[in-house]
Amino acid sequence: MLTGVNKMKKEPKNARRGKVFAFLRSFGGSEEGSSTVETVLWMPFFVALFSLIVDGTLIFNNHSNVLRVVHDANRALSVGRIDSGAEAETMILAGASHISPNMTVATQVSNGIIYTVAQVPVGDLDMTGIFSGIAASTITINAQHYLEL
Repeated sequence: MLTGVNKMKKEPKNARRGKVFAFLRSFGGSEEGSSTVETVLWMPFFVALFSLIVDGTLIFNNHSNVLRVVHDANRALSVGRIDSGAEAETMILAGASHISPNMTVATQVSNGIIYTVAQVPVGDLDMTGIFSGIAASTITINAQHYLEL
C-alpha cells in the first residue's frame, strides 16, 4: 500500500442525495436575507411616496414664485413704472419663463383695480412627472391690486 496517498472513498448514491436534501431543508429554513425580500416589496411604495412629496413641494414653491412675479408686475403697473396691462403681461411672462414656459396671463385695469389671472400647467411645475393625473391639471393664480395713480 502507498503511504501518504489518500484513497478516495466512493460514497453511495443515497448518501449524496441525502446531503442535497439536507442542504435544501437548511436553505428553506434559514431566515438570513428575509429582510431583503421585505425591502424589495416595500421599496416601490416608498419611492412613489417620496416622489409625491417632492412633486407637491415643488408645485407649491413654484406657485409662490409665480404669485410673487404677478404681484411685482401689478405693483409696477400700479405705481406707473409700466404703462399698460400688456406690458404687465410681458413682464410676468418674462419673470416666470424659467418656471413655466407654457403659462398664460391676462391683465386688465378696471375701475382703478388691476386684475391679473395667470394659468400654469402643473406639468411645468413638478419634477418627476410620475403622477400624470396631477400633471394634466392647471393652477390658476388670481391677483388684484389697487391702481395708485
